[in-house]
Amino acid sequence: MPTLEILSPQTHGDKHWKRASGYQFASKDAIAPLSLVELPRAILCMPVGFIANDQGYVLVAVQGLTQHINLLVDNSGRWKLPHVPACYRAYPFELATTADQQLVVCYNADSHLISTDGTGERFFDESGAPADTVKDITQFLQQGYTGRMQADRVCQVFKALELIKPWEIKINSDDGETQNVEGLYCINEAKLNALDANDLFTLKNAGALAVAYCQLLSMQHIATLVDFAAKKYQTEKLLTKEHADLPLFADTGTLNFDML
Repeated sequence: MPTLEILSPQTHGDKHWKRASGYQFASKDAIAPLSLVELPRAILCMPVGFIANDQGYVLVAVQGLTQHINLLVDNSGRWKLPHVPACYRAYPFELATTADQQLVVCYNADSHLISTDGTGERFFDESGAPADTVKDITQFLQQGYTGRMQADRVCQVFKALELIKPWEIKINSDDGETQNVEGLYCINEAKLNALDANDLFTLKNAGALAVAYCQLLSMQHIATLVDFAAKKYQTEKLLTKEHADLPLFADTGTLNFDML
């Protein structure tokens, strides 16, 4: 988990911060949480699926085929696709939930983007109020959080109607062996098509019907990840013996989905 500092005039009033020069900080994220707002753009270029957690399922962008490898970030930290998940666009800021369930804006201290020479952007102005850029970022984070909560509610509808199933992804390695990518889930298209009128109304009324079709449409982009993997590992196998049948997304504790 990242080291988060709650923004306050007392702690950050006289400090400056710098913007990240790329997305290298996300290079080990094989998945990223998505909000409903960004879903229509995300599915145009990247695979979207679900992972399981204690509450049910979480809507995610699929960015890699093995743990801790994000195939959408190149060696220079550039993002390879047109859409960048919203959770990365506010970096190094995040929303966090306090012990009394209050949302607060935090700075990711692990980013090391505090300016030590007085250059960069201020967290707070001379009066102690958040700087204009921080105000804009706060609004963006709040919108993203709302979109994440909407996505969670849609996932609850999918769970109640039993519309989510394991996503079977098989990859052929260089030696001809077929290996599995486990831990991802997708919409059960057969069950979706077999829903009766009442369940279809429930799905549509919850705004979930469009999400279901968006997810199914996005599955074709797994081929994009396979292509990126082949180019990234031209001289070595994508999945080594140690990675075979690895439950890629089982360790959901590494992500806090109460944060954008």
